[in-house]
Amino acid sequence: MAWRHFDIPWLEFHGATTPVRSGQVVATLVSVAGLWFLNPCRVVYTELPPDPCNVAAFAYGTLRGHAECGEERFVVSFDPATEEVRYEIVAFSRPAIVLSKLGYPLVRRLQRRFAVSSAQALARAAAEQSAGS
Repeated sequence: MAWRHFDIPWLEFHGATTPVRSGQVVATLVSVAGLWFLNPCRVVYTELPPDPCNVAAFAYGTLRGHAECGEERFVVSFDPATEEVRYEIVAFSRPAIVLSKLGYPLVRRLQRRFAVSSAQALARAAAEQSAGS
């Protein structure tokens, strides 16, 4: 919930001055083929059960000006029986601007790249946390 999954070298993340909370507005700034895209989003809900050690989730929706129109949900869960940690991103979107429509295959590739980079960033954050404990 500290936005560590956005610690990705190829994008700038803005608005994360506090942990994730409903209504919070954040944005990514990404350069694609020499063009810069500022992609604003608003957190639409958070899910922190009484025992946040088992699951934490939130979702955000795109705002006007984002290259895509849609939502993205992030979930981290822990199974105490197997000690398995899962990170899941569920997203749906459609192009919101002409450039996204024209570059649809590139946009989808960039979304897949984000998912992989986000998981790597979260794994790094977990490793740093473990090393500090």
